Amino acid sequence: AAQLPTSSDAVQLPQIANLVKGELNLQYRIEYDELLDLVERQNTQLWDCRTEDEYTGLRLAARRGGHIPGARHFEWSTALNRQNHLKLQPLERTQQRLEHLGFNLNEPVVVYCQSHHRSGLAYIVGRLLGWNIRAYDGAWSEWGNRLSSPIITGELPS
Repeated sequence: AAQLPTSSDAVQLPQIANLVKGELNLQYRIEYDELLDLVERQNTQLWDCRTEDEYTGLRLAARRGGHIPGARHFEWSTALNRQNHLKLQPLERTQQRLEHLGFNLNEPVVVYCQSHHRSGLAYIVGRLLGWNIRAYDGAWSEWGNRLSSPIITGELPS
């Protein structure tokens, strides 16, 4: 679309002889038990970036539908500009929309979706905004399938 040069020629990439095995940095993720404790103590911001139907429980993708108590809804795809090749919206716009929903970007937040694919992008957006953000990679597929997990169903707050 930008009229840049293209080619259909095969590209030879250099062979990588030794890959360095990195260590997983766990400071940016949160596991079920820690998140459950924070939710029960109402001591965290939660960003549910699934669709509205998933958030309200209308669409089931686990044994139970709904969202984690206290979670605010901001769908991940809202951060994408559909008129500009799905590039990210300007960060200022996304930040304003998050703040309008009640998020405090000066306080930590945990982001989740159904399987941590969509929230992976939301996590990157949060990091670009300088937010102290952690990912719940167990996601709704874990939370919604545990019968003991507290959940909320119903409409979005107005």
